[in-house]
Amino acid sequence: MVGLDAYLLTSTGSNQPGTSPYQVGQIWNLNYLPKNTVTPPHVEDVMLQSGSLHSNLAGTDLQNFILHNCNIHNGSIGGLFGGALHTPDGHAAYIDSQNIPNHSVCFWRTDEDLDHFTSFDKDKYRYFRFPLNACFSYVGTEPVVNVIPAGTIVRMSLARWWTPPEADSEACYLQLSGWY
Repeated sequence: MVGLDAYLLTSTGSNQPGTSPYQVGQIWNLNYLPKNTVTPPHVEDVMLQSGSLHSNLAGTDLQNFILHNCNIHNGSIGGLFGGALHTPDGHAAYIDSQNIPNHSVCFWRTDEDLDHFTSFDKDKYRYFRFPLNACFSYVGTEPVVNVIPAGTIVRMSLARWWTPPEADSEACYLQLSGWY
């Protein structure tokens, strides 16, 4: 069984195209293979071989499904991914190669409001609870909202390893993909 924490790749191990039939809230019967080589923390990667749509969940049904079938982190952003996140004041949260968690996807019940803003034409959200002040990109499919209220369940993930132009080492940056 592939859970809500899996990262669904194509049968050749590539990212799903924008035209992918898989949508949030759908339950699929899937045939898949674990990816041959994974690079931690992206250990949830699976390569889809085939699938058929089983059913759809929405609203409170989807939220209840997550509540009853997934681990949910409660508390500060600093506790996500086993406390491995770096949260530089006012900048993008990330992990580095010095402390790699054992997963790249998680659910979190926010302890503070998440405020939307745009930077370099990209949608982002900011978390602020002194002394933590961090931001992260929004990579979901739903239209952005100005505020995601405290207490909302959100799906967070770590982007693939990447070295920013101004940096000298790789990092996996935190991203938000949806709220329930």
